Amino acid sequence: MKHLSGRILIAFVITTIVGAGLHFLYDFWPNWITALVSPVSESLWEHVKTIFFPLLAASLLLTRKESPGNRAPWLLSLILVCVLMLAAGYVYHIFLSGETTAVDVAIYVICMALGFVLPGFLAEPLGGRFVEPLSFLTAVMALLIIIFTFMPPELILFMDFSTVNTFRTIPY
Repeated sequence: MKHLSGRILIAFVITTIVGAGLHFLYDFWPNWITALVSPVSESLWEHVKTIFFPLLAASLLLTRKESPGNRAPWLLSLILVCVLMLAAGYVYHIFLSGETTAVDVAIYVICMALGFVLPGFLAEPLGGRFVEPLSFLTAVMALLIIIFTFMPPELILFMDFSTVNTFRTIPY
């Protein structure tokens, strides 16, 4: 893995701040446009937006002058950290009945950091392959995020947990 450059570190900090800001965007400016990129409820699924869209934008900006094959590690990392964030949130909130905001922030920052570190580890094994399938999977994920914003299924990942002690009352 190449060492992390200052450019990557700056992008990580800015992307993390932008993602955190997205968490509050819909509250400040509620409309269908902001709903596309900002959580509209306190569901685990909606919070994937705080990682997905900022990290996607950062990865596209960081690889804009490189060959398209260099995007494959970033796209795979994006998908992996979104799944990791959902899994970690599920374990923390559902299995462990956790409700501490500090843990949520830690999960978010760790997942975002992994989104910037993993491409360095994945670059050599992927070697520019799989750009098209990973681009397709990323587009599908974006589409699912948008669809489930307006038509969430009645599954636990999509439940709004904004009331106090909600996590403690969820049946397994």
